Amino acid sequence: MNGVVYSTRVPGDQPGQQQIIMEIWIEQIGICINETNGAFKSAAPRSAINHFGTFNISDQICQTVKEFVEKKLTFEQINQKIFGALKSRLVTKKSQHNRIV
Repeated sequence: MNGVVYSTRVPGDQPGQQQIIMEIWIEQIGICINETNGAFKSAAPRSAINHFGTFNISDQICQTVKEFVEKKLTFEQINQKIFGALKSRLVTKKSQHNRIV
């Protein structure tokens, strides 16, 4: 599978202090990976500062990345449910630890 290699700014940083990272977008599976261990679904590459071209990424690597992103999304959904449920049940007392009821 082909990976598009480019540099982009890390979102959310203050203007003027933005970090620039390298990223690869794998069109066939619709996933971006980057040098900060980020991996996420994306229909297109993010805004590129520089474009470095494309190169072939082995199917085995792409399959591993795809499985990782799918498991990460599943974990994030489960994590939101768990902590959402916990927060709604927490009872705060000044002299005691928070406890779940």
